[in-house]
Amino acid sequence: MHQNKFGILFQWIRLLLSSLIFFYSLLVLYCLPGVNNMLYNLSAREDGGGLFLFGFILLLIPKFGTRWKLYTLSQVLTFLAVVLLWLPVYRIYGFNSGFNYVEWIKSTSPNASTDELQVVAYRDVKALYYKVEPESLKPSPSCFFILLHGGGFTSGNASHMNTIGSFLASNGIPAFSLDYSLAPKRTFPIQVQEIDSLLKVIRKNDLFSNFSSKPFILLGASAGGTIALNYAHLKPDPALKMVLNLYGITDTGFIYPESSRSQANLQEMADAYRGGVSIDAISPLRNASRIHVPIITFMGNSDAIVPIEQAVFFHEKRHKMKFYNDRLFILPGATHLFDHPLTGPSGQFLKKNILDLVN
Repeated sequence: MHQNKFGILFQWIRLLLSSLIFFYSLLVLYCLPGVNNMLYNLSAREDGGGLFLFGFILLLIPKFGTRWKLYTLSQVLTFLAVVLLWLPVYRIYGFNSGFNYVEWIKSTSPNASTDELQVVAYRDVKALYYKVEPESLKPSPSCFFILLHGGGFTSGNASHMNTIGSFLASNGIPAFSLDYSLAPKRTFPIQVQEIDSLLKVIRKNDLFSNFSSKPFILLGASAGGTIALNYAHLKPDPALKMVLNLYGITDTGFIYPESSRSQANLQEMADAYRGGVSIDAISPLRNASRIHVPIITFMGNSDAIVPIEQAVFFHEKRHKMKFYNDRLFILPGATHLFDHPLTGPSGQFLKKNILDLVN
C-alpha cells in the first residue's frame, strides 16, 4: 500500500517536472517579445545542455505505480522537451557533427588570469590582458586580439569579454579587452582613438615583445562590433589583419527600412554614440568601401536587437565592391549575445571558426 502511494506521488512529481521542462523548451521555438525576455530564449537555445541531460535521465527512470496515463503523458512531454532542447544543436550541426555534448552539458569555459593595463591615465581608460600560460604559449603567436565589448555604447565593461578572452588565451593567442569610454559622456571618435592608445601601450611593454609587432585582429560584440568597423575605416593601424563583427550595428542610418526592425531603440543608441557628428560618420554601411581588411560577421537569424537584414545588406554591398575575402556566418536560431555561453551550440561554432581564421 505504501509502495503504491509512493509510486503515484512519484508519477505526479515526474509529470510536474516534465511539464516545466517542456514549457521551458518551447522557448527554443517561440521568442518571447521584449529585449529583457531575450535572455530566456538565449538560455534555452544556448545553455540548455544540463536540462537536456536531466530530461534524458528522466526518460530512462522506470515507471512506479500503476498510473499508466500519468507515466505516458510525462514521457511524451519529456521526450518533446529533449528534442526541442536539442534542436539548436541540430540547426547548426545537423546529425553528424563534431559538436561537443560534454562541454555543452557541463557548461564550463576556461578562466584565464588577467592583468590590468592603464591605457589613458587622465580618463582612467584601462584594458584587461588575458595571460597565456607558459605551458600553452606558442613559440611566437601569429597574431593577437583586441576585444571590444557590447552594451549599446552606453554600458558594459571589459570583463564582459572574459569568456572569449580566456578561450583565446587557452589556445595560446594573446588577447586584450578594452574598457573604452562610454557614451554619452564620451562620444565618437574617442572610442576609436582609444584602440590606437592601447596598441601603443602593448608595443611599449617588453612583456608583449614576442607578439606586439605581429598583426592584430579586432573582435567586437554588438556596439563593440560597430566601433571595430569604425576603426577599420578611419585610417587604421597597418597591422590590422581583419575585423570580427559579432552582431554589430552596421546600418546606423537605417538606409534600408528592414534594418530598423528591432525590439531595442537602436536610433537612441546611435545618437548617444555619435555625439555631434553626422550619422553617416559612424555608419559602417556608408563607409563600407573604406574598409580594406576582411570583415568576418557572425549573426543569429533570430537576433532580437540587431536585425539580421543589417548583416545581409552590409555583406551584399561589400561583395558588390569586390571585397571577396569577407565572410558572413548566419547562425540558425541564434539570438543576440549567442556567445554567452561559449559552450553552447552557437558558441562552439564561433570558437571553431575563430581558430580556423587565425590558423
